[in-house]
Amino acid sequence: MDAVLETKFEEITRTSSDIILSLILTLTTGVVERFSFDLLGTSSSSPPPSSSSSDGGPPSLSSLHFTLFKQTVNTTITSSPLTSRHGLTQLTLIIKCLFTNNCSSRYDILKLVIREMVVDYSDMYLSVLNDCLESLTLGEGEEEEEGIVKLLRGECCKNLLLLSQVEGLEYTSLILRIIFTMFLKTRNLMKLQFEIFFTSVHLRILEAGSVGAQVLALESLLEFIDSPKALTEVYGNYDVDLDCSNLYVSLVQGLLKFVDSDQRTEDDERTRLSRLGAIAVMEGVCVRMQDANCVVSGGSEVKKKKDRIQIVVDNFNSRNKNWREAAGDLVEDSAEGVARFLFETKGVDRTVVGEYLSKGPKEKYPFNTSVLYSYLTLLEYTTFLPSLRLFLLRFRMPGEAQCIDRLMEAFSEAYFEKGAKEFKTGDGVFVMAFSIIMLNTDLHNPNMEDEKRMTVEDFVRNNRGIDGGDDLDRDFLVGLYHDIKGEEIQVQQTASEAVTDVRQIDGLLKQSPSLMVQVKEGVHAKDMFECIAPDLLAGCAAVFEGAVEDEDAWEGIRSFERYGEACGGFGMEEEFNDMIVLLLRYGREFCRTVGPSIFKNEECLYQLLGENAGDCEKVVVGGAGYKGLLALRAALGMVKRYAGMVRNGWVNLLECLFLLRSRQALPDALSEMEDFADAEGSRLPNSPFRERSEGRAREYVKGVDGGAGSEGGGFWGGISKVVFGGWEEPEVPPPPPTPDSPAPAALRGMTTAEAVKGIVGREQLDVAFATAANTSPAGRAFIIKVLLQCRIRTPNDEVEPSPCFEDQASLSLELASRVLLSSKSSASQTWPLLHDHVANIIKGDLPYLQERAAVVLLGAFFHLDDGGEMRDMMIDTVKMICFIKKEWVRHMADRIGSGLNRILKTSTFAKAKEWDILFDLCSLTGEFSSGRGYIFTGLQNCLNESVEGVVDCGRGVRCIALLLKFSKGDWEGDMRDSVESMKMIGDVWSGIVDAGGPKAGDERGLVEICSCFHELTKGKDVKVSKMAAEQMGRILSLVQPKSVACEVWTSIFRNVLLNPPAIHMVAGGGGGGVYVVNEEVRVKCCETMARTALLCFPYLVEEMGGTGTGGDELKRMVDRIAELFKENVTARSNTGFIFESTIHSCINMVNVFGLEEFKKGGLGAYGKTRIKEELKRAGVDDEIWGEGGAGPGGDGPGPSQEKKREQVARVREEGGGGGGGGGKEEGARENSAFDPSAPPLSNPQDTFVA
Repeated sequence: MDAVLETKFEEITRTSSDIILSLILTLTTGVVERFSFDLLGTSSSSPPPSSSSSDGGPPSLSSLHFTLFKQTVNTTITSSPLTSRHGLTQLTLIIKCLFTNNCSSRYDILKLVIREMVVDYSDMYLSVLNDCLESLTLGEGEEEEEGIVKLLRGECCKNLLLLSQVEGLEYTSLILRIIFTMFLKTRNLMKLQFEIFFTSVHLRILEAGSVGAQVLALESLLEFIDSPKALTEVYGNYDVDLDCSNLYVSLVQGLLKFVDSDQRTEDDERTRLSRLGAIAVMEGVCVRMQDANCVVSGGSEVKKKKDRIQIVVDNFNSRNKNWREAAGDLVEDSAEGVARFLFETKGVDRTVVGEYLSKGPKEKYPFNTSVLYSYLTLLEYTTFLPSLRLFLLRFRMPGEAQCIDRLMEAFSEAYFEKGAKEFKTGDGVFVMAFSIIMLNTDLHNPNMEDEKRMTVEDFVRNNRGIDGGDDLDRDFLVGLYHDIKGEEIQVQQTASEAVTDVRQIDGLLKQSPSLMVQVKEGVHAKDMFECIAPDLLAGCAAVFEGAVEDEDAWEGIRSFERYGEACGGFGMEEEFNDMIVLLLRYGREFCRTVGPSIFKNEECLYQLLGENAGDCEKVVVGGAGYKGLLALRAALGMVKRYAGMVRNGWVNLLECLFLLRSRQALPDALSEMEDFADAEGSRLPNSPFRERSEGRAREYVKGVDGGAGSEGGGFWGGISKVVFGGWEEPEVPPPPPTPDSPAPAALRGMTTAEAVKGIVGREQLDVAFATAANTSPAGRAFIIKVLLQCRIRTPNDEVEPSPCFEDQASLSLELASRVLLSSKSSASQTWPLLHDHVANIIKGDLPYLQERAAVVLLGAFFHLDDGGEMRDMMIDTVKMICFIKKEWVRHMADRIGSGLNRILKTSTFAKAKEWDILFDLCSLTGEFSSGRGYIFTGLQNCLNESVEGVVDCGRGVRCIALLLKFSKGDWEGDMRDSVESMKMIGDVWSGIVDAGGPKAGDERGLVEICSCFHELTKGKDVKVSKMAAEQMGRILSLVQPKSVACEVWTSIFRNVLLNPPAIHMVAGGGGGGVYVVNEEVRVKCCETMARTALLCFPYLVEEMGGTGTGGDELKRMVDRIAELFKENVTARSNTGFIFESTIHSCINMVNVFGLEEFKKGGLGAYGKTRIKEELKRAGVDDEIWGEGGAGPGGDGPGPSQEKKREQVARVREEGGGGGGGGGKEEGARENSAFDPSAPPLSNPQDTFVA
């Protein structure tokens, strides 16, 4: 029947091919639909046999299908082009009909097409094969389908690989189409084959094919990527398999091979396709991220191990001598372990393995020799030649004869020990192995002429007597010769290596087949992105850089944003920062162009600043002309969103911020420095240092061509050039403004600086810094370290910094302080970074930067002071402010003083070190009027709250020394705070006494106080003089005599108490008389003198003795006291106040001198006598002492009040004093003995009420 049909078809096709083709189509369709054919008499219910009948019976349905198909193919090939095209169409329909209905002739049809396509080299067979595969459906377990799978795995793959090397775009296109179709239909059954296909077809073409073929390969990969789950299954079956190559990575890298157009023209189709591939792969990453099965953590253990093994393999292949140490636990540190690694590991360089195993001699390289013999134990020995082939399968034979000798010698020993049946001696094995190597080279050397090759007789003759003097069996030798001639000994190829030779293909396909497994879409999402992230970033950059149209620029930005989202979602910091650096590179170049020029494209500006500025799904009109701005906006948005992931990206972000700041385009939230305020809460005026620094930066920007900003020597010197390269913003003319522009009036006419300031402000970058600081202590430390990594210029540097440097470094310091202050809990970990940086600043010669350092330190102390460990760290850093040059402090004293004021008001200090540093800072700042007021009010508040803090730690005297400077007006003669400072000194001394003082060392403070106050009592300012006298009396009254050394007391008496302010007589009064100007001060000083003398003389008598030199000294003091009393009573006063006060003091002293404790040495009697004598000389009658009482030798109660009044009146009359003054006589205080424990009078006028 088959022969009859074929004959009839041949006859018809000679006359009308189109008719027969239509007839075949109709016939075949009907047969398949009915599953039987009336002329054949077959029953539709009986199953069709799997092959044609051989017993002469009626032909099977499969046989008829195959006959129809074969005849149609022959007709199509031999017909005219028009008929051939029609025939091909008919064939396609036939195939769909047959294969869709799973007819049993499918195997025969496929086998015919697969065999014929390498015989005829007609592209029609390839087209037919693709149709067959597209219509093919496979079940499980059926005999015919197993045969189809075996056919596809073997002969089909082999023939396709061979045809892929045929030149011609039609062939290439069809083969690529067939591979893609096979992947869709049979990928689960052909894991090994597809690794070979992609490596030896797609990747080989992309590496070395023609331009047209490369375009086709790229189109095929694009179609492959668009297939659902294709990349996921490739990764899950190859890249995560230890025995397979990283096929997924290789395919993506191949697809992106031409993404950069630097070496080609922009209209290169390969570039366009590669860029489309970058976009498609990036979209796929995002799709996998959103999958319900997405594993964000990633990190397949198998993949991790594979990557580690790859590192070891790379080290070994590079001949790194330390590769074993770097291998760790992956390679057992023994000869057996190394041998197993070389024998089993994929990817090791076969040449390097051969070199390693053959290294000798044994005495010099014993370990390598041990590895070689261990390697031989891993082989499964059979007969001689298969065993030798197996030995040479996994490494490439070295070229040196000695190396080959060592390898063959080791093999012969191992083989002979395994019981070699063909040989009697081990030497025979060695010689034969060496001979086989030579034969293999001779027979398969492509450069040798055939007539010169070794014959079988030559081979037999060359190997006579090699087995201990005996010949080997001739049949054995002849068999070896023909075996080698028929199949060359070759190193085994892997599926990851491109194969072109038919024998290599056969060897690969003989490997046991493996099946692909089903992989859920999101399981390997992170790993899939991580391993191609650098390539994808380069692809996104190429898409963006090459954009000329707005849509392309938008697509590039969207790709970057997807990339950032993937990095953020998967926690990939390094890759995220690479993207930020790249985007900021573009943004930095745009920042160079920012200035006073008008932003021309209003519609673009409206989209970036208008109501819908946050809409990222809309193409920015005119965006291609502002790509740098779009990149900057995208980068800032990503930094804000994933601030905690930014690392080295901060450096590049700062470069952009510096450029914007120099062009007044930085938002106020970032540009304005934190500063202190005055007493009214107003911001302190700019210092001349700040004005100079910012002005210098502005002038520099104006003077640089094109606004190049901080070129050369900027914040990080030349880092920017290295990081940012030479990318320049392409000049794309913006479209002309349209009359119906949606931009509101507020946006029209806006300068680029104003526009960028608004756009950057919308991104709220200040929030990004705060967000970054709230991540982890390590993250905060890193950010601060980056912000402070500039090198501060020192006076010894020869290279001048950029004029912008100081301003930029100040901004960087400000941002670092914000990050540090944002987290009090981790400030102790990051403060050392600030400390070291400030130390460098203080060593430098940049005054504005030092000013900012002082403000930052004091502000940080105010916010972070906890009274514990943090304070200990900060106080050491704050101390460095003291090392700023005084001429610079003059212009920043207001800020330092304001900062210290806040600290003193809010903090409580209890350590001597803390007070010492604070007093040093106060002394430094107090020298200048702008800071002095802040210092004093701060100290005032601090001491008013608690004096104990400074006293308990032994720094009371130090505090007094500082306050004395205010009292005396040591700084520029400023006496504004003299009165209040003396009150504070009194309070501090009171605290010292309450704490059990004065102690050793405090005496010096007492002397300084008395000396200072003594001088102040002589001043012209009555308020100051009165306060000095009052506080000196208060302080001396608090001191226990025995707590101060005798020498100190004598010094105080000699230099202070016995030298009160002189009595200045000034003309005045209605009657032309005289009066005393500072009589209250004089009186108070004399009262203090008298009181102190009565307190101390008993102690001094005891210490110095009542007689001798000490006694003489005390008597001289008494003499001086008596003289001073005389001066007072002889003074003329309108009020008589000084006379009355002096008389009262004299009576007190005379009475107290009569007490028992003053009788030692006769000092009391001497004192009473001397005082009465001097007053008598001054004209005071003895009656003032009372009748028989307090006069010399008497103990009476003293004069009556009436007698005192009469004496005062008489003295006035004798002095010629006229004028009033009688108003104070009423209610006079009764005379009484002096009480040493009584507190000092608050007002000297209260001594008497005249």
